Amino acid sequence: MAFNETWTAYPVPNITGLYDTMTYANTVTSNMFSSGLVLTIFAILFMVFKRYGDEVAFGAASFITFTLSSILWGIGLVDEKLLIMMAIMAGASIILMWRRH
Repeated sequence: MAFNETWTAYPVPNITGLYDTMTYANTVTSNMFSSGLVLTIFAILFMVFKRYGDEVAFGAASFITFTLSSILWGIGLVDEKLLIMMAIMAGASIILMWRRH
């Protein structure tokens, strides 16, 4: 594929806000941009909450990213697979926190 074919493979974006930016990024990356964003935020939150222990860090990061992925799924930026994965992680964190006490 030549440079010109690659350059014109995607439509010229009309980006006027954050939603348009994320939609175009998902188009270019085959719907991996938002998923990568959610997983990156999970990793960052896990490291931030790590000072409170592993169970608390996993629980806080999974609940926050589940909420974020629910919002992004509601507006059509995230696939159902990621939403289900975050729900399972949030459920697993409930079990871990329950066993802690």
